[in-house]
Amino acid sequence: MRCSRAIGGLGMMALLCGSISLAGCSVSQPFPERAAYALEPGHPEKPASAGTLAVRVMPLRIAKPYDSQLFNYKVGPSQFTQDYYSGFIAPPDRLLGAQLVDWLNDSGAVKYAVPPGSSLDCDANLETQVSALYADHTKNTAVIEMRALLVSDAVGPTRVLLQKTYSETEPLANQSPGALVAAWNKAYRRLLENLAANLHDLSPPKK
Repeated sequence: MRCSRAIGGLGMMALLCGSISLAGCSVSQPFPERAAYALEPGHPEKPASAGTLAVRVMPLRIAKPYDSQLFNYKVGPSQFTQDYYSGFIAPPDRLLGAQLVDWLNDSGAVKYAVPPGSSLDCDANLETQVSALYADHTKNTAVIEMRALLVSDAVGPTRVLLQKTYSETEPLANQSPGALVAAWNKAYRRLLENLAANLHDLSPPKK
């Protein structure tokens, strides 16, 4: 009799612990799903006259920590944080680099733009580095900054044909990841327009 009572008591304790465990699981909140975004600056408008410069676009580089697929937020003076649940669908250097080549070709700002592995002859090499890519929550803006260096591909001393920093900001409609991507799209579009216009005005260097 004593054994049966002891077993019954243990059973009640196990049942009570199981009930508490299930209750704890029922009130816990699920983790939010991670969201991935692409950049889409849209389609360029062609200039009145076609560009004459053939450009080899070298792989775009992004300075740390902006090379992360996670979104970067500035939340205070010299203070940044990353969004674990929101980021780019692919490494941002690949996204921005592909958009750059497509934009230069579709815009007609250059004769043609090709990646490094192309066998086509080019007049110059375009080197680019993104030095800023983040949401500035202290000013409620999206920020993108890129340095461009265009170097002649002619044999002989290196000739710099263009050296410029392009910096764009765009107001955020709100602080959601979707609003940030929409603002980046507008800012990157203006950056590409300005770079394309500068390349369009250049003539092929004499070889």
